[in-house]
Amino acid sequence: MKNVAVIGSGSWGTALAIILTKYDHQVKIWARSQAAVDEINSKHTNEKYLPGVTLPETLTATTDRTAALEGAEIVISAVPSRAVRQTMTDFVPYFKPGTVIVNVAKGLEDGSLLRLSQVIQECVPQCEVCVLSGPSHAE
Repeated sequence: MKNVAVIGSGSWGTALAIILTKYDHQVKIWARSQAAVDEINSKHTNEKYLPGVTLPETLTATTDRTAALEGAEIVISAVPSRAVRQTMTDFVPYFKPGTVIVNVAKGLEDGSLLRLSQVIQECVPQCEVCVLSGPSHAE
């Protein structure tokens, strides 16, 4: 069992969190929206992004960056490509050296044309970065 943090409560991040929870990993989602966190924690749903899907009761969410990454051995970065640099910059103080960050966002960074994994490595050099790629349909 691993402790996993998922940064991003959209459809892809939530779907991956569900799968990881079903394989007995302890998973916490970080979301910007307190309303999303409240819905995930109390109703075990994320109707905005995965309508009709019941989330595992062991899956929890928070808006607190410290709480989200506390004890996390693996961090899934599931934010839109346009938000990767800012999100990683905001989370830098909370990453422990050697943490594995898995980028699941697609695309290149506007302007620099860096792969998103390169952006993450640039922002969080103390962590290991890898990528989950391929077609993705959270629904």
